[in-house]
Amino acid sequence: GGDFKYNFLKHFSLYGQAVISELILQEVIKRSGWFGNKYAGQLGLKYIDMFGVSNLDMQLEYNFARPYMYTSFNPRNAYVNYNQPMAHPLGANFTEQIAVLRYQPLNRLQLKAVGMIAAYGNDTGNTNWGRNIALNYNTRMKDYDNTIGQGVATQLLMGDFTASYMLFHNFFIDVQLAYRKTISDLPVFQSETFLIGGGIRWNMSERRLDF
Repeated sequence: GGDFKYNFLKHFSLYGQAVISELILQEVIKRSGWFGNKYAGQLGLKYIDMFGVSNLDMQLEYNFARPYMYTSFNPRNAYVNYNQPMAHPLGANFTEQIAVLRYQPLNRLQLKAVGMIAAYGNDTGNTNWGRNIALNYNTRMKDYDNTIGQGVATQLLMGDFTASYMLFHNFFIDVQLAYRKTISDLPVFQSETFLIGGGIRWNMSERRLDF
């Protein structure tokens, strides 16, 4: 695996990372969709002081992971901890686009808006299309013609707005509005939620649950 970061024009930062778990170059060249070509990547861009506005920042990011990425012939070797994926909450077999807008109009007030669109293929019953990384990859559905999003096609849409006010040093009051919706070929995977939340933080950073 590897990562990079490149700052340019005083306002921009380009970053990314890539990881390979298994790969046979010949199969990649043939575009055979071999299950063992397991890799994932990220590419992002930050725009600081957007359009010359002080403390107005934008971030765009794209993430993807091939089916069966982070899995193994032995589930104990998978990239999980307490049955939770360590690399990405969606596991594998997904693409994701994220947009973040941050603005600090006052020294004590921070505003943030986040939008996310993800597409992935769900597993059902005894099927293993490559999303659940805790499964043994020997239970895969096929050896070839594996593509990102295979399985039960599902889309995840998320958006939220958070306002944080620092009442005194490192003591924050947070208010959040959030919307989450999944659209799937199977009704069991469909959902829609709207949340209004609030909280206080003292000497703690904001904890995100973007999945």
